[in-house]
Amino acid sequence: MAEIERDAFGWAKQGDVYRGMLERDELLEVSEQRDVTERALSAFDQAILLSKTQCPQNKRFHAWVHAHKADTLCMDKRFPEAMISYEKALALDPDYTWGLAHMGDCLRLIGVQALATGKVDEAMAIFDRAMAAFDKALAIDSCYAWAWAHRGGVLRYMGRTRDERFEYNQQASESFTKARNLNQDYAWAQVYNSISLKILGKRDPLMWRPAYLLLAHAAKTYPDIFKTGLHDQVVKPVANQVYALEEADNAEPFNAFFAAGLRFAEGTLPEDDPAFLAAEAAGLI
Repeated sequence: MAEIERDAFGWAKQGDVYRGMLERDELLEVSEQRDVTERALSAFDQAILLSKTQCPQNKRFHAWVHAHKADTLCMDKRFPEAMISYEKALALDPDYTWGLAHMGDCLRLIGVQALATGKVDEAMAIFDRAMAAFDKALAIDSCYAWAWAHRGGVLRYMGRTRDERFEYNQQASESFTKARNLNQDYAWAQVYNSISLKILGKRDPLMWRPAYLLLAHAAKTYPDIFKTGLHDQVVKPVANQVYALEEADNAEPFNAFFAAGLRFAEGTLPEDDPAFLAAEAAGLI
Protein backbone atom coordinates (compact mmCIF):
# COMPACT_ATOMS: atom_id res chain seq x y z
CA MET A 1 0.00 0.00 0.00
CA ALA A 2 1.35 3.39 -0.99
CA GLU A 3 2.23 5.87 1.73
CA ILE A 4 -0.52 8.45 2.22
CA GLU A 5 0.67 11.92 1.27
CA ARG A 6 -0.09 14.46 3.95
CA ASP A 7 0.56 18.16 4.33
CA ALA A 8 1.68 19.76 7.59
CA PHE A 9 -1.87 19.92 8.90
CA GLY A 10 -2.50 16.28 8.05
CA TRP A 11 0.62 15.17 9.91
CA ALA A 12 -0.33 17.30 12.90
CA LYS A 13 -3.79 15.74 12.97
CA GLN A 14 -2.31 12.24 12.70
CA GLY A 15 0.08 12.97 15.55
CA ASP A 16 -2.80 14.15 17.70
CA VAL A 17 -4.75 10.96 16.99
CA TYR A 18 -1.83 8.96 18.37
CA ARG A 19 -1.44 11.37 21.29
CA GLY A 20 -5.12 10.96 22.12
CA MET A 21 -4.73 7.17 22.21
CA LEU A 22 -1.97 7.59 24.79
CA GLU A 23 -3.94 10.16 26.77
CA ARG A 24 -7.00 7.91 26.98
CA ASP A 25 -4.80 4.96 27.94
CA GLU A 26 -6.24 2.81 25.15
CA LEU A 27 -3.05 0.76 24.77
CA LEU A 28 -2.58 -2.22 27.07
CA GLU A 29 0.88 -3.41 26.08
CA VAL A 30 4.05 -1.46 26.84
CA SER A 31 5.32 -2.24 23.35
CA GLU A 32 2.17 -0.69 21.86
CA GLN A 33 2.60 2.43 23.97
CA ARG A 34 6.20 2.79 22.82
CA ASP A 35 5.26 2.31 19.17
CA VAL A 36 2.39 4.82 19.28
CA THR A 37 4.52 7.34 21.18
CA GLU A 38 7.20 7.21 18.49
CA ARG A 39 4.56 7.42 15.75
CA ALA A 40 3.06 10.52 17.38
CA LEU A 41 6.44 12.22 17.77
CA SER A 42 7.42 11.37 14.19
CA ALA A 43 4.14 12.79 12.87
CA PHE A 44 4.57 16.03 14.85
CA ASP A 45 8.17 16.36 13.63
CA GLN A 46 7.01 15.91 10.05
CA ALA A 47 4.36 18.58 10.58
CA ILE A 48 6.99 20.97 11.96
CA LEU A 49 9.29 20.29 9.01
CA LEU A 50 6.62 20.80 6.33
CA SER A 51 5.15 23.87 8.05
CA LYS A 52 8.38 25.77 7.43
CA THR A 53 7.56 25.88 3.72
CA GLN A 54 3.78 25.31 3.64
CA CYS A 55 2.67 27.81 6.32
CA PRO A 56 5.73 29.67 7.62
CA GLN A 57 3.73 32.61 8.97
CA ASN A 58 1.15 30.56 10.87
CA LYS A 59 2.61 30.94 14.35
CA ARG A 60 -0.52 29.65 16.07
CA PHE A 61 -0.31 26.36 14.16
CA HIS A 62 3.41 26.04 14.89
CA ALA A 63 2.71 26.63 18.59
CA TRP A 64 -0.08 24.03 18.54
CA VAL A 65 2.22 21.38 17.07
CA HIS A 66 5.08 22.08 19.48
CA ALA A 67 2.72 22.02 22.48
CA HIS A 68 1.06 18.74 21.48
CA LYS A 69 4.45 17.19 20.80
CA ALA A 70 5.46 18.38 24.28
CA ASP A 71 2.39 16.73 25.81
CA THR A 72 3.34 13.44 24.14
CA LEU A 73 6.86 13.71 25.54
CA CYS A 74 5.47 14.52 28.98
CA MET A 75 3.27 11.42 28.97
CA ASP A 76 6.43 9.46 28.13
CA LYS A 77 8.13 11.10 31.16
CA ARG A 78 10.72 12.74 28.90
CA PHE A 79 10.37 15.94 30.87
CA PRO A 80 13.43 17.96 29.72
CA GLU A 81 12.49 17.41 26.06
CA ALA A 82 8.86 18.22 26.83
CA MET A 83 9.81 21.53 28.44
CA ILE A 84 11.90 22.51 25.41
CA SER A 85 8.88 21.94 23.16
CA TYR A 86 6.54 23.82 25.49
CA GLU A 87 8.94 26.76 25.55
CA LYS A 88 9.07 26.77 21.74
CA ALA A 89 5.27 26.79 21.61
CA LEU A 90 4.91 29.67 24.05
CA ALA A 91 7.67 31.68 22.39
CA LEU A 92 5.49 31.58 19.27
CA ASP A 93 2.19 32.20 21.06
CA PRO A 94 2.68 33.49 24.65
CA ASP A 95 -1.08 33.54 25.34
CA TYR A 96 -1.77 29.98 24.22
CA THR A 97 -3.89 28.81 27.16
CA TRP A 98 -3.74 25.08 26.32
CA GLY A 99 0.04 25.25 26.08
CA LEU A 100 0.36 27.27 29.28
CA ALA A 101 -1.87 24.91 31.27
CA HIS A 102 -0.25 21.74 29.98
CA MET A 103 3.22 23.14 30.60
CA GLY A 104 2.03 23.88 34.13
CA ASP A 105 0.99 20.27 34.52
CA CYS A 106 4.31 19.02 33.16
CA LEU A 107 6.01 21.17 35.79
CA ARG A 108 3.69 19.64 38.39
CA LEU A 109 4.96 16.17 37.47
CA ILE A 110 8.59 17.34 37.50
CA GLY A 111 8.02 18.89 40.92
CA VAL A 112 6.45 15.72 42.30
CA GLN A 113 9.45 13.77 41.03
CA ALA A 114 11.81 16.17 42.82
CA LEU A 115 9.72 15.99 45.99
CA ALA A 116 9.79 12.18 45.92
CA THR A 117 13.60 12.26 45.97
CA GLY A 118 13.75 14.67 48.91
CA LYS A 119 14.61 17.81 46.90
CA VAL A 120 12.04 19.97 48.70
CA ASP A 121 13.42 23.43 47.83
CA GLU A 122 13.80 22.47 44.17
CA ALA A 123 10.28 21.05 44.11
CA MET A 124 8.75 24.19 45.64
CA ALA A 125 10.51 26.37 43.06
CA ILE A 126 9.15 24.16 40.27
CA PHE A 127 5.65 24.29 41.74
CA ASP A 128 5.88 28.11 41.78
CA ARG A 129 6.64 28.03 38.04
CA ALA A 130 3.71 25.68 37.49
CA MET A 131 1.38 28.01 39.37
CA ALA A 132 2.56 30.97 37.29
CA ALA A 133 1.71 29.07 34.09
CA PHE A 134 -1.74 28.04 35.35
CA ASP A 135 -2.52 31.52 36.67
CA LYS A 136 -1.59 33.11 33.35
CA ALA A 137 -3.79 30.63 31.46
CA LEU A 138 -6.71 31.27 33.81
CA ALA A 139 -6.26 35.04 33.58
CA ILE A 140 -6.89 34.62 29.85
CA ASP A 141 -9.67 32.01 30.19
CA SER A 142 -11.24 31.83 33.65
CA CYS A 143 -13.65 29.09 32.48
CA TYR A 144 -10.90 26.56 31.74
CA ALA A 145 -11.97 23.69 34.03
CA TRP A 146 -8.97 21.47 33.24
CA ALA A 147 -6.58 24.26 34.24
CA TRP A 148 -8.43 24.90 37.52
CA ALA A 149 -8.32 21.18 38.36
CA HIS A 150 -4.64 20.66 37.58
CA ARG A 151 -3.77 23.91 39.33
CA GLY A 152 -5.32 22.29 42.39
CA GLY A 153 -3.11 19.29 41.69
CA VAL A 154 -0.06 21.54 42.15
CA LEU A 155 -1.34 23.24 45.30
CA ARG A 156 -1.97 19.97 47.12
CA TYR A 157 1.77 19.21 47.04
CA MET A 158 2.96 22.66 48.12
CA GLY A 159 4.19 23.72 51.53
CA ARG A 160 7.19 22.86 53.68
CA THR A 161 5.47 22.74 57.06
CA ARG A 162 2.25 21.14 58.26
CA ASP A 163 0.61 24.57 58.57
CA GLU A 164 1.65 25.55 55.05
CA ARG A 165 0.40 22.27 53.60
CA PHE A 166 -2.94 22.79 55.35
CA GLU A 167 -3.29 26.28 53.84
CA TYR A 168 -2.26 25.14 50.36
CA ASN A 169 -4.72 22.25 50.48
CA GLN A 170 -7.47 24.73 51.35
CA GLN A 171 -6.53 26.61 48.16
CA ALA A 172 -6.35 23.31 46.27
CA SER A 173 -9.87 22.41 47.35
CA GLU A 174 -11.10 25.81 46.16
CA SER A 175 -9.42 25.25 42.78
CA PHE A 176 -10.89 21.74 42.44
CA THR A 177 -14.31 23.13 43.36
CA LYS A 178 -14.07 25.80 40.64
CA ALA A 179 -13.27 23.05 38.15
CA ARG A 180 -16.28 21.04 39.25
CA ASN A 181 -18.54 24.10 39.09
CA LEU A 182 -17.53 24.42 35.44
CA ASN A 183 -17.89 20.68 34.77
CA GLN A 184 -20.25 18.90 37.14
CA ASP A 185 -19.04 15.43 36.17
CA TYR A 186 -15.32 16.13 36.40
CA ALA A 187 -14.35 12.97 38.30
CA TRP A 188 -10.60 13.70 38.42
CA ALA A 189 -11.24 17.03 40.16
CA GLN A 190 -13.75 15.47 42.54
CA VAL A 191 -11.47 12.63 43.58
CA TYR A 192 -8.43 14.82 44.15
CA ASN A 193 -10.57 17.37 45.98
CA SER A 194 -11.48 14.54 48.34
CA ILE A 195 -7.75 13.99 48.99
CA SER A 196 -7.29 17.65 49.93
CA LEU A 197 -10.39 17.51 52.10
CA LYS A 198 -8.96 14.39 53.73
CA ILE A 199 -5.87 16.42 54.69
CA LEU A 200 -8.05 19.27 55.97
CA GLY A 201 -10.01 16.69 57.94
CA LYS A 202 -7.00 16.10 60.16
CA ARG A 203 -7.84 19.44 61.76
CA ASP A 204 -11.54 19.69 61.09
CA PRO A 205 -13.36 16.35 61.39
CA LEU A 206 -16.35 17.71 59.49
CA MET A 207 -14.17 17.81 56.36
CA TRP A 208 -14.33 14.02 56.17
CA ARG A 209 -17.99 14.27 55.24
CA PRO A 210 -17.71 16.28 52.01
CA ALA A 211 -14.63 14.22 51.15
CA TYR A 212 -16.69 11.07 51.11
CA LEU A 213 -19.61 12.68 49.33
CA LEU A 214 -17.24 13.69 46.52
CA LEU A 215 -15.90 10.16 46.37
CA ALA A 216 -19.44 8.82 46.17
CA HIS A 217 -20.28 11.01 43.21
CA ALA A 218 -17.02 10.15 41.45
CA ALA A 219 -17.62 6.46 42.09
CA LYS A 220 -20.93 6.79 40.28
CA THR A 221 -19.70 8.87 37.32
CA TYR A 222 -16.31 7.21 36.84
CA PRO A 223 -16.26 3.80 38.55
CA ASP A 224 -13.06 2.64 36.82
CA ILE A 225 -11.04 5.07 38.92
CA PHE A 226 -11.70 2.90 41.96
CA LYS A 227 -10.29 -0.22 40.33
CA THR A 228 -6.79 1.12 40.90
CA GLY A 229 -4.68 1.79 43.96
CA LEU A 230 -6.57 5.03 44.46
CA HIS A 231 -9.19 3.06 46.37
CA ASP A 232 -6.61 2.03 48.96
CA GLN A 233 -5.08 5.52 48.96
CA VAL A 234 -8.30 7.44 49.54
CA VAL A 235 -11.39 5.38 50.25
CA LYS A 236 -10.02 3.15 53.00
CA PRO A 237 -8.30 5.91 55.02
CA VAL A 238 -11.37 8.12 54.84
CA ALA A 239 -13.63 5.24 55.79
CA ASN A 240 -11.44 4.42 58.79
CA GLN A 241 -11.59 8.04 59.94
CA VAL A 242 -15.37 8.12 59.47
CA TYR A 243 -15.82 5.01 61.58
CA ALA A 244 -13.50 6.41 64.25
CA LEU A 245 -15.58 9.57 64.43
CA GLU A 246 -18.81 7.61 64.64
CA GLU A 247 -17.45 5.65 67.61
CA ALA A 248 -16.10 8.70 69.45
CA ASP A 249 -18.11 9.92 72.42
CA ASN A 250 -18.26 13.49 71.10
CA ALA A 251 -18.99 12.60 67.47
CA GLU A 252 -21.85 14.49 65.93
CA PRO A 253 -24.44 12.05 64.53
CA PHE A 254 -24.06 11.39 60.81
CA ASN A 255 -27.08 12.30 58.76
CA ALA A 256 -28.66 9.96 56.22
CA PHE A 257 -27.22 11.86 53.27
CA PHE A 258 -23.65 11.43 54.39
CA ALA A 259 -24.12 7.82 55.45
CA ALA A 260 -25.62 7.09 52.03
CA GLY A 261 -22.66 8.72 50.29
CA LEU A 262 -20.25 6.67 52.38
CA ARG A 263 -21.96 3.37 51.64
CA PHE A 264 -22.22 4.16 47.94
CA ALA A 265 -18.49 4.92 47.71
CA GLU A 266 -17.80 1.56 49.31
CA GLY A 267 -20.03 -0.15 46.75
CA THR A 268 -22.58 -1.33 49.31
CA LEU A 269 -25.40 1.04 48.38
CA PRO A 270 -27.58 0.70 45.26
CA GLU A 271 -28.11 3.76 43.06
CA ASP A 272 -31.85 3.69 43.74
CA ASP A 273 -31.46 3.90 47.52
CA PRO A 274 -33.95 6.58 48.72
CA ALA A 275 -31.38 8.34 50.91
CA PHE A 276 -28.89 8.54 48.05
CA LEU A 277 -31.55 9.84 45.64
CA ALA A 278 -32.53 12.44 48.23
CA ALA A 279 -28.90 13.49 48.54
CA GLU A 280 -28.67 13.88 44.77
CA ALA A 281 -31.89 15.89 44.66
CA ALA A 282 -30.54 18.20 47.36
CA GLY A 283 -27.36 18.75 45.35
CA LEU A 284 -25.17 17.13 47.98
CA ILE A 285 -23.86 14.41 45.66
